[in-house]
Amino acid sequence: MADTYETASIVDTLRLLLFDSDQIDDVRQNITPYQPIKYNLDAIEWLWRSAAAAFHGAEYMQFRVRIVQNAMRSFRVDDDAWNGEIAARLVRLMDGEMLEQYERGRYALLPAVFYDGRNSVESAVLGRAFIETLEELGLDADACIQTELRRMDGGVLEFPDHACLQRVVIFEQPWGGVRWEWVLNSRAPGYCVSTAFVTLATDSAFEQSWPFTEIGVLDEDGKNNEKRMYRWTRRAKARARKERGRTGQQRCRSRMPGAWVY
Repeated sequence: MADTYETASIVDTLRLLLFDSDQIDDVRQNITPYQPIKYNLDAIEWLWRSAAAAFHGAEYMQFRVRIVQNAMRSFRVDDDAWNGEIAARLVRLMDGEMLEQYERGRYALLPAVFYDGRNSVESAVLGRAFIETLEELGLDADACIQTELRRMDGGVLEFPDHACLQRVVIFEQPWGGVRWEWVLNSRAPGYCVSTAFVTLATDSAFEQSWPFTEIGVLDEDGKNNEKRMYRWTRRAKARARKERGRTGQQRCRSRMPGAWVY
């Protein structure tokens, strides 16, 4: 019931955004990143089927491409069942025209798969989910990935957070795996310094110890929790002292030294 209510609420918001698009600067750019639809396949399907009433021609195709890219960004590292649901939904939604346009290289999906990834180890899992989805769609996964790589400059994924770091897509054949790895950009400012002092490179961009993301995140969270609990306890004691003073229950400290301290 909660899921149904949540979907209905998201759909209401999407309907407002979609059909009152004259009040939004660029509805195609602003509606698909709407966070609640990222993990709600029913809402994604509603948006897909309703787009025909709001867009036409090339604009309609571009909007559907963004929906597919949004679905690809929803792959999870630890949930094969969910990834299978995404594949099954795309099989139902994507028609022959969209598949043909993708095979011809008219739009890209691989950057969307790796868009949120900051862990090169986990990228192999996302890459496997992507390949399995292409196969479910009846596409030649190897040919599609090769086409995608030709669109990229040396297989480099955009990573604007760090000038010296690049994510380069690695397509492993004949095993058919696709992932990305960190490399240092030799043309970027600071390359020599980053290679001479490794701690200024990848590790400096993340709070956790790369590439062991999960361990680093847990350690960092543990430290932060200890600090939060200490601050909360200190504030709670201060509030209790103020309350006792306000109600006249504050006990005066004895100024008697030694054993007579109360």
